[in-house]
Amino acid sequence: MRRSILALVALGFAFTIPLRAQADQTIIQRDITQGPAQVMGSWMEPAYERVKETTDANGETHRVREPIIMERHERVVVPISEQRTTTTVVNSPRVQTQTTYRASRPVKRKVAYKKRAVAYKKRYKAPRVAHIRRKPSNLIAVKTVRRIEQPTVIQRTDHYEQENLIYDRRHPALDM
Repeated sequence: MRRSILALVALGFAFTIPLRAQADQTIIQRDITQGPAQVMGSWMEPAYERVKETTDANGETHRVREPIIMERHERVVVPISEQRTTTTVVNSPRVQTQTTYRASRPVKRKVAYKKRAVAYKKRYKAPRVAHIRRKPSNLIAVKTVRRIEQPTVIQRTDHYEQENLIYDRRHPALDM
């Protein structure tokens, strides 16, 4: 029983691992950039206040708020844009072709003539050398060209303009 289960698991891995290796791969890279902030409006808000409470003869309490320190606040719009780069690698099976080129050329070879005897000349003659065309010589060079086709890479860039981000903040000079 255990052996049959292990055999089924091994068989399952044997079929799924090659399929994963040939599956397409997609990589998405997101670049989010923020543009310069634009101020829509600004106002003053009190940072510290003094509160005075006075009670009159009738028992009514009056509160008076007096700002001691004022801070400038702003409403800011920040444009945001996003750029997505999608790279898809299509893993087609790797194809390897091999071509063999053979080169040959005619070669002139030196051939010596046979020495002929002449009756009236009794001196030594060296064999003469002449160039005679022969058949093309055997193989001179072999060139093997291998061509491997790699997987196809497809790259696409999309540009998205998103809505502007609006928020309230303290004036940047206050944070220095």
